[in-house]
Amino acid sequence: YANKEDLDHPVPILENTKYRVASVSKVFTAMLAMAEVDDGMLDLDANLSDLFGFGFYNPKYPHTPLTMRMLLTHTAGLSNKEGLYHEDLSSVAHGQEYYLALPGNKYCYSNLGLGIAGAAVEKASGKTISQYARERFFEPMGIDASYDGSLLSDPSLVADCYNNGKHKRSNKVLTKPVGNKKTQPGEIYYLGQGNLLISAIDLAKVSTILLNDGMYDSRQYLRSDTVKNMLSVHPIDTKADYNQCIGIRKSADLVHQRDIYYHNGNYYGILSLMAIDPSDKSGVIIITSGAHPTRENNTVFKVCNDVMRYCYNDII
Repeated sequence: YANKEDLDHPVPILENTKYRVASVSKVFTAMLAMAEVDDGMLDLDANLSDLFGFGFYNPKYPHTPLTMRMLLTHTAGLSNKEGLYHEDLSSVAHGQEYYLALPGNKYCYSNLGLGIAGAAVEKASGKTISQYARERFFEPMGIDASYDGSLLSDPSLVADCYNNGKHKRSNKVLTKPVGNKKTQPGEIYYLGQGNLLISAIDLAKVSTILLNDGMYDSRQYLRSDTVKNMLSVHPIDTKADYNQCIGIRKSADLVHQRDIYYHNGNYYGILSLMAIDPSDKSGVIIITSGAHPTRENNTVFKVCNDVMRYCYNDII
């Protein structure tokens, strides 16, 4: 069920039930950034200070520019601390929330960094991330999804969150409006890292763009060389069982004899996984709520890992 808070009136999971897919959102945030590169709005290697209009740097290395490419590959050196998102981005941009490493030289997974990448998408387009996503991808693809649950055509389709059998987050919380009428694009910097609300079937449609050289249903959404660039391994060692690409990971260990590009997510019991193999244009999308959040060595949650391997080994 999508909602079991009222046991007398449970809400069943439907084809268009939407979930907050947590860190899988990072893949689509990267796709939005790459679309802006295609459209001449954004340069992945430009100084973020120029984009935002205020100093954006690690105070330990004030003369080293930070870039969108660094944010999308987790090499900007930003910490992964929670609780920062109520502060003005201008103060966070050159505050103390950085690691000691020289920016661009060390892999440091950072939700904060991808949240800021979402804000950069807004600054480059002059629109909120939900507006830009809807106009550039979702509307022409026939998808009802959003980083702001209140903007969905039917917010009641958003599933609640359950963790270890307990009700953790309600539909009402998940569909609360983001910002207010005075909020300007680029001011909110927590959406891009994990706030996307989307159904499994629509997430599969989005992943198809990365499998088909940027195309979906005979329409080009990203240039083929842009997709190739996005799926290219970044040369910084992650010290983990995967390589980092732009917004997505690559691993040869998830499924035997396959190079799988993937990202997983976890939000109050919602576990999600997008896994694709461009070599044969195959993919697996998994979203579940309430399963135990045990991780495998590859950081993928065990339930998602097992289902993905079953799909690839016994079905695909």
